[in-house]
Amino acid sequence: MKKLTQERLLLSLFIILVSIIYGLPHIKMIHKLGSKYNPIGLSEIASIPKDKAYAYAPYVNYIAKGNFPLRETYVYEYKDSQTPYIGETLPATLLAILSKVTGSIPMGFLAADFIFPPIIFVMLYLVARLFIKNHLFALSAAFLAVILRDLVFVIPYPHATFQYLTDAENQQQFLHYSRAFHPQVSFFFFIMSVFSLLKLVSNPNKKIAVLLGIFFGLQFYSYLFDWTYFSVFFSVIFIFFLVKKDFKIIKSMLIAGTVAAIIGSFYFINGYQFSRLDIAQDFIRKMTGQSVPFPIATLRFLLIAALFFISKKRRDNKFITLFLFLLTGVAMVAISKFVIGRDLETFHYLRRALVPFATVSLFIIVYNIIARSSKRIIFTLSIAAIAITLFTGIRTQVIATNVLSPWLIYDHDQVNLFSFLKEHTPKDSVIGTLNIDLNYLIPVYTNNRIYFPPTLRTITPTYEEVDRYIILANLLGLDSKWQKKSLDTYLFYMFHAIVYSTGGETSKVRNQTEEKIQESADNWVNSSGKYRLDYLIVTASDSNIKPDLRFLHPLTTVDKYTIFTYLTPRK
Repeated sequence: MKKLTQERLLLSLFIILVSIIYGLPHIKMIHKLGSKYNPIGLSEIASIPKDKAYAYAPYVNYIAKGNFPLRETYVYEYKDSQTPYIGETLPATLLAILSKVTGSIPMGFLAADFIFPPIIFVMLYLVARLFIKNHLFALSAAFLAVILRDLVFVIPYPHATFQYLTDAENQQQFLHYSRAFHPQVSFFFFIMSVFSLLKLVSNPNKKIAVLLGIFFGLQFYSYLFDWTYFSVFFSVIFIFFLVKKDFKIIKSMLIAGTVAAIIGSFYFINGYQFSRLDIAQDFIRKMTGQSVPFPIATLRFLLIAALFFISKKRRDNKFITLFLFLLTGVAMVAISKFVIGRDLETFHYLRRALVPFATVSLFIIVYNIIARSSKRIIFTLSIAAIAITLFTGIRTQVIATNVLSPWLIYDHDQVNLFSFLKEHTPKDSVIGTLNIDLNYLIPVYTNNRIYFPPTLRTITPTYEEVDRYIILANLLGLDSKWQKKSLDTYLFYMFHAIVYSTGGETSKVRNQTEEKIQESADNWVNSSGKYRLDYLIVTASDSNIKPDLRFLHPLTTVDKYTIFTYLTPRK
C-alpha cells in the first residue's frame, strides 16, 4: 500500500510538471505582456500559434456559435454542403467548450496547453506500464515522449543528438503538444484506442470491447491521419488473431468494430455524399501533392520494430500487438500513397502518431535487455532521461517565448474592427478583403463569412479562389499587371499543396492563373454576380487602391481600416 501511494504521488508530481512546462510560455507571456498577450497570434516565424489561429480557431468559433457538426466555415455558398472537415468536429467541440468556460477562444487554447499534454503523458505512461514493470523507468519514458518528440530521429548519433537538444533553431517553436488541436487534443482518442486494444488482446471482454469501439468511432470525428492509421492497424490485428483462431479475441473485436461503425456511420455517409459533388476531385488535388519519394526516416522505425521484437523471448498478445502497431505505422506512408495515388502529407503518420509509441518502445527495448541484469542501471537511465527532458523542455519553452513574444500581441486596430463587424453587420454576411491576415481572423472573432478563404480549410474549389481574387482586385482598381505580380503572395493561399508539388505543377498553376487573369480583365463584372459579397475592407497601408465606386459605397472607417458596402451589379 505504501509503495502504491508513493507511485501515485510521483505520477501526480509528473502530471503537474508536464502541465507547468507546457503552460510556461503562457505564464511568462502574461507576466510580460499582460492584457496585450494573444495566445493565438499570427506569428510569421512559428507555425504552432499561427496554426491555432488560422487553421483551428475558426472551427472552434463555428461550434461555439451553436453550429453542430462542422460544416463549411468560411464561404456562404457552401455553408450547407457536405465537407470532409466534419472529421474535426470532436476536437473543435472540446475547444469550444473550453472557450465558453474561459470566456474567449484564445483563452480556451491557452487552457488546453495546461490540460491535454498531461493527459497524453498519463496515457503514454499507462502504455509503458503494460510492458515496463519499473515505475520510474515507465515515467521517464512517457515524460521524454511527451516533451522531446523528435529525439527518436537523432538517436544514436551523438552530434545530431547534441544539436537537437541545444540548437537555437529548434527553440523558435514551442513543444510539439502545444499544437492544438492536432495532435494535442486528437491524439488522446488515438492513444486511448491503442491502449484499449492492448488491454483487449490481454483480457478480451465485452466492456473493454465497447470502450474500444467508442474511442475507435470517435476518431472519425477527430483526425484523418489517426483513424486511417488505427483502421489499418485494427484490421491487421483482426487478421492475425483470426489466423491464430483465437475466437474470443475475434468476438470482442467484432463488437468493437460494430460500435465504431455505428458511431462513424454519419461520417462515412457525409464522405460518400461529398465524393459525389463536382468539387470533390478539385478538393483532393489541392489537398495532396504529387507523390514524393518514400521517406528514408521510415527505415529507422522499421529498425526499432525489429529491435523491439528480438528484445524479448516470451512474446504475449499485447507484445505482438504493439509490434504490429509499429510495423503498421511504417507501412502507412506507402499504403496511403497507393490508395490516393498522391501525397497526403503522409509524414504525419510518423511524426504525429507513430513517434510517441516508437519512443516508448525504445525504453521497452532497453528495459527488456537490461532490467534483469541491473536495476541500478535502469534507475540511472531513468534519472538521466528525466533530467535531460526537464532541462531541454524548460529551455525550449523559455527561449521560444522570448523569440515569439513580439508576435503574440493583440492588434488593437483589428480588435476594434472585429468588434464593429460583430456589432453592426448581420450574421453570415460576407466580408471581402485581399488582406490574408484578416481572412484568417474574421472567422475567429466575428459571426461573418469571408469571400476569399484560405484553400487549406475550405471546400471552395481552386478555380473559384482565382475568380474571387480577380474580382476583389478589380473592385479595388488593381489591374491585371498587379494581379499577376502579386501571385507570389497568394499562390499558396489559393492552391495549398499543389504549389509544393514536384514535376512543374507549380509553374503550370501559375501560368493557368495568369491566363485566367488576362481573360477576366474585361468580363470580371459578369463573374462577380456568382458569389455573395456584402462588405469589402481595405487598410490604410494598401497602396495603388482605387475602389470602383460603381459597386462600392464607403460605409465607415475603423482605425486603419476602411469598410465599403458592396452594391450588387445589375444583370
